[in-house]
Amino acid sequence: MKTMLKQNGSLMPKSDVYKENYFGKEILDPYRWLEQEFSVKTHQFISYQMKKTQDFLSHCSYKEEIKNYLQSLCQFDQYTCPIIRHSDYFYCFKASHSDNVVLELIQTRTKCPEIILDSTCIGLEKMETVIAFNISNCGTYLCYETLNCSIGQYKLHFKDIKTDHQLSDCIKLYNKSSMTWSIDNKGIYYVNCIPLNSSEYQFNALIHHNYTVHIFYHELNDNSCHMKDQSLWCCEMFQPNLLFCELNETGRYLLVSILNEYDSKNKMIFADVNHERTKITGRLKMYPIVDEYDANYKFIGSTSTHFYLITNLDAPNNKIIKVNIKDPEWSGWEDLIPHNSVRKLEHATCVNRQYLAISYIENVKNVISIYNWNNGRYLRDISVPIGRIYALTSHYTSSQIFISFATFNEPCTILHCDLYKDNWKLEVFRKSQPMKLDDAKFEIKQLFYKSKDLKTTIPMFIFHRKDIIMNSRNPCKLTAFGGFGYINQPYYSACELLFVEKFNGIFVLANIRGGGEFGEEWHKYGSDIHRSTAIDDMIAAAEYLIQQNIPILIISYYKATRMVALLQLHVQINDQIYSKL
Repeated sequence: MKTMLKQNGSLMPKSDVYKENYFGKEILDPYRWLEQEFSVKTHQFISYQMKKTQDFLSHCSYKEEIKNYLQSLCQFDQYTCPIIRHSDYFYCFKASHSDNVVLELIQTRTKCPEIILDSTCIGLEKMETVIAFNISNCGTYLCYETLNCSIGQYKLHFKDIKTDHQLSDCIKLYNKSSMTWSIDNKGIYYVNCIPLNSSEYQFNALIHHNYTVHIFYHELNDNSCHMKDQSLWCCEMFQPNLLFCELNETGRYLLVSILNEYDSKNKMIFADVNHERTKITGRLKMYPIVDEYDANYKFIGSTSTHFYLITNLDAPNNKIIKVNIKDPEWSGWEDLIPHNSVRKLEHATCVNRQYLAISYIENVKNVISIYNWNNGRYLRDISVPIGRIYALTSHYTSSQIFISFATFNEPCTILHCDLYKDNWKLEVFRKSQPMKLDDAKFEIKQLFYKSKDLKTTIPMFIFHRKDIIMNSRNPCKLTAFGGFGYINQPYYSACELLFVEKFNGIFVLANIRGGGEFGEEWHKYGSDIHRSTAIDDMIAAAEYLIQQNIPILIISYYKATRMVALLQLHVQINDQIYSKL
């Protein structure tokens, strides 16, 4: 590496050095001329760099070995979080050697996986693929949506899971749909976005919407044409795929989310379907819960009197509110789980109508908290390994919770916990692991360091093999993102894992300001006019590691291009640093 650095150093231009004055200090930028990306001089420089790089790498005797091992680290099975229907668990599975994703069922009585949907075995046309599915509440019927990419044709198909019989029902759609089963499992509500007459739209482009969006009800095993399905409600919208419908647990209320085409905010309305007692005979009357785009709202469950919604209204870290079904006016809303300034609420789910399971991020680490479903009383926490939770699922008829988890040395692990047991502890349900990887020989820990002004404590994650001695002989890669409010938690990367395992490397992930690790304030103080703060945090991380006798070989900083020069000013903190920006 030192040899390569010296070779690259000789390519540093001796002329065309640009000078700027920042706060009374003269700053030299010898690479400013490279911003002329189409100039002959720039292309010559790039070609020469590429040639020197290839010449150096061509003499690497273990290049092929690295390539093969890197490919092996990218080969692992993949699972999704199970969907629970009573004692049955449904999840998607992709084998490491295949590009095909199948839907599998595990019945707790047998615990033997059974494939219930395989796109290669259901007679799909060329260029047709399965893009979504929904399982009835009883776990008997499957509705899956397909897309023919060549003609843009969407369809809904139906299957009896218990008998493995494909039903004759087929619904053609104009765009991607949202679907939810009726509580009696006899039919399905679905969304269809029908384009308005194109010539009429062109003539009245300023006053007409693009689509009429309908919510239809289709009764299963109805041999009549799906075009006769009853439209229960409709509205006009500029864009398709901006409307989502779902039923509450009792099947009485149909909730509709109307998304904003510009951001993540949405409106919410609902209707009293009362499907068990009376057959739907006309248009549904919709009642507003939220009638303006002021925040994001997501339905997570209900009691006999209230809807439970996750929202970021006046709560940057999210909270859960109770909305009275009989009087959904804003003035009557109550906080079930109030906003927490140090914990960000990410996922929430109802567990057996008794518990509310919530996934939080606190100090950039995940924790699962359990509350009473009816009154929001805190019960206890369930510890989670260092990593990231990507999904949290349960069901109002089950005591099980499932999480999808990943970390530096685990690409995909599904953990579960039974809340009916006394020992609330996460156990492995499914685990993906590259064949040649022994994840037990690695260690992940979280440390904290001080910012440049010593006023702010900043976390970092350190990943290395357990058997290495932390000294100046181990190369270290320091990386950060620090932008767009993104929460940078441990993630699986074959490249970083190769560096740690085969090169005795130390991989460090610094949670500098500019990200979303501690809310909007943390993001604000590392962006816009405060961008230099993020750079200072990165430099402070490097200096802290050097003080711990950990030499930094690479600094990897994924941020705006203008920040490159600022970080280059500080590479003199260690003469072994190579910056990748």
